[in-house]
Amino acid sequence: MRAMSTAQVTSVIKLPWVDKLKFAPLPFWIGAWPAASDRCAHGTSTHVLRVQLVQSKPWGLAMIQGSCLCGSVAFEATQLSGPIGHCHCTTCRKAHSAAFSTVARVSRAEFRWLRGEELLRSFESSPGKLRHFCGTCGTQLMAEWTEQSELILRLGALDTDPGVRPSAHIWLSDAAPWLAYGPDLPQFAGGRGSPRVNVDRPVEPDPH
Repeated sequence: MRAMSTAQVTSVIKLPWVDKLKFAPLPFWIGAWPAASDRCAHGTSTHVLRVQLVQSKPWGLAMIQGSCLCGSVAFEATQLSGPIGHCHCTTCRKAHSAAFSTVARVSRAEFRWLRGEELLRSFESSPGKLRHFCGTCGTQLMAEWTEQSELILRLGALDTDPGVRPSAHIWLSDAAPWLAYGPDLPQFAGGRGSPRVNVDRPVEPDPH
């Protein structure tokens, strides 16, 4: 196998929409966003950010596609209907077995399954909220409140760049106590011992 340079390795493994790993420029919310009234102490400002969901232009600039780990289930969405956020709520952490889940809303009318819909399984994590995942490999793909017009897309399953970047951390009141982040954590192209990389990137401004 031909050896790859650090830049090549990074381009293979890096999700294109991930914000800078130091996280500091993103606002941190104690509860749900955008309805929350308080910022967490981890935030960089005491100013309360309220995200406007009335759009002047699409959040996603190109067709968004994603799939599960085994590849049996795939979906696409025309565009996102709201901002991208990192959700630290307990149910997201448990469902994904991760420190947080990166999510964004998409209109039901702009979302469709490309294959494998018959393989989907669901779990009602809260009354009226269904989390849908692949019944073969377990990948969380999207969630829905049955009475709402928008779906909650799980961006960890994306195969394409949605064209926008995360703009907030939400539900920091439920954040894992062991979570650590910042410029002091080393970054590697692969496993520990592989070439060091720097995937810091500026946080793009809110389109409104």
